[in-house]
Amino acid sequence: MASLLGKPHANTPSYNPSQKGYWTNGDYQLYKYYATNMTGHRVGTTVSSDLKLDTYSTVGTDGVVRVLAGVRITMGTWYVTVTNLTAVGLPAAGTLNIHTWGFPVAADVHYGEVDGPNDLGSVAYTYTGNAVTLPVYQKDNTTAYAFEFAAGSVAA
Repeated sequence: MASLLGKPHANTPSYNPSQKGYWTNGDYQLYKYYATNMTGHRVGTTVSSDLKLDTYSTVGTDGVVRVLAGVRITMGTWYVTVTNLTAVGLPAAGTLNIHTWGFPVAADVHYGEVDGPNDLGSVAYTYTGNAVTLPVYQKDNTTAYAFEFAAGSVAA
């Protein structure tokens, strides 16, 4: 299952392939979010200059802009800048409430049980110049993040 499920004692010498019990892990939760929420049309993204942070963004048919962000097995701080906000019906300057979700791997092992993403809450970001910049504080080398905000009225 492409490392999306865990099972008792997975990745240990005590693992028994015939033992019952499966659960979802952090990777599963990220793919579930992607399949369920990254709808509408894709918008352009650019990888970070150090090639460690990558993003994928959509403007959903539900009027929500979503950005998935993840790093390549490293820790640090990166910034995601969303540009051309007027294209999604927002003013060139203002305040934007952005909701963030974290998709961690279980603290014990990659195959550990993760029942859903962590709701990291909403933060109001003040922006100018038709762009908003969001920090990604990567405190481990596995968590991915999703940022969501409502678009303005967009002509179809």
